[in-house]
Amino acid sequence: MRMAMGMAMGMQMPGAMPGARPAPGCVVHVRNLNPDIIQPDTLFMLCGVYGDVTRVKIMHKNRSSALVQFSLPQQAATAIRFLNQLPFQGNTLGVAASKFPEVALPQHEEDSQLTKDYSKSKIHRFRSQESYKHIHPPCCVLHLSRLPQLFPRLSAPSGAFQ
Repeated sequence: MRMAMGMAMGMQMPGAMPGARPAPGCVVHVRNLNPDIIQPDTLFMLCGVYGDVTRVKIMHKNRSSALVQFSLPQQAATAIRFLNQLPFQGNTLGVAASKFPEVALPQHEEDSQLTKDYSKSKIHRFRSQESYKHIHPPCCVLHLSRLPQLFPRLSAPSGAFQ
């Protein structure tokens, strides 16, 4: 059932085992980042809205560029579609398919802070095909859910907030 729903949405269920090589087209190149403030965790959260990010690498010599690896090629394509030309941290992002088939883990100590592996992250959002129904372009409205109730409910007319 889940597989049929995913296929109808143009997505595929992950078929690879953890640690397996990614399919071609899973890596995107993100350009025009703000090199003074960009962090792998920031790109993980930004791109994670459009697919399960497995690795992020900010380029050592050009910190305004990064590679982001997704679990599936369709997730990478969705990120390109929605994030290309997005205003972000004072710049306009350029997001395109990468020529690299995967993001390599660092071999030098100086690169270790710029590359992170998120393949075992517990906050991936696409564990079920239901998540694919909630993909939307970025907008200026922030949706919050599952917040703890800190105050007793206020009685508001017609269900509006006070």
